[in-house]
Amino acid sequence: MRVVPWFFVACTVDTPAVEGDDDDRLGNELGAWCQSMCERIDDCGGDYLALCLDNCLEYFSAFVDKGSVCSDGGLRVMDCMETATCEELDSLNGCRANDERWSCLESAGETVCQGAFLDEGPTQGVLCTVGVDQCSDDKEFSLECLDESDPPECKCSASGVTTGRFMLNQLFCPSVTEAIQICAWPLLHKGFEPPPTLCNVGGGELAGFNEGECSTHYGDCSDGREYEVRCFGTVGNVVCECSVDGETVGSYESSYGICPFVQDPDAGRVAANAGCGFKIAPVEIR
Repeated sequence: MRVVPWFFVACTVDTPAVEGDDDDRLGNELGAWCQSMCERIDDCGGDYLALCLDNCLEYFSAFVDKGSVCSDGGLRVMDCMETATCEELDSLNGCRANDERWSCLESAGETVCQGAFLDEGPTQGVLCTVGVDQCSDDKEFSLECLDESDPPECKCSASGVTTGRFMLNQLFCPSVTEAIQICAWPLLHKGFEPPPTLCNVGGGELAGFNEGECSTHYGDCSDGREYEVRCFGTVGNVVCECSVDGETVGSYESSYGICPFVQDPDAGRVAANAGCGFKIAPVEIR
């Protein structure tokens, strides 16, 4: 059996010590604990030992410094894993790991959403609507693509408030996972999505009178990086280059690129996410 640990996730990072607790597995002993557990998972048939160590640390860091609900939940997962069989370690929600993490994040004020919806239309000018609901903060997040333009224009919303727009650059509507990435909603849904990148500096500009030439950049970001998108060409034949810290990481072709959206309130963040695969938060969503 090839075991794939369920904590193969992308989460937040630092692992400070837990103060005032004799059980320090979530503190200074976490590195040694993850090393031992990942070696056991490797013995069960896993072949991701190095990646397991990194993700074990990242997964359990979510339980640190968030109160007793989180620390108690994290220790329950550890207790269970220490006695679990190989089959239980391979389970998608082995040791109730997802449930414990969700309970922790809800107690810490994070938004956790249980539901999802998809309406592929088209109805009354709407090509499709995809989103998540049943959220712990009572919000509903949706991505709606309109059938009134070619290519279709899509918009991201939080409880009915538009947070960003982009042009659909594919023949099918985004999935729920893609919508969470493009719209950069600050939530967790059915798994372990990495949090959006928050950039305090951002702006875009059009280059002269050519609607196919523009650029946008985002700096002072929560991940310490700087992002930039530059688009060249004429409407109908635009090439956009995506850069991180000054290095080109990809490019794509589309009819308009991000140019129609660089002067939106989000400075084209959602359009940049859609084209480049970034996950930059468009605005502060409350």
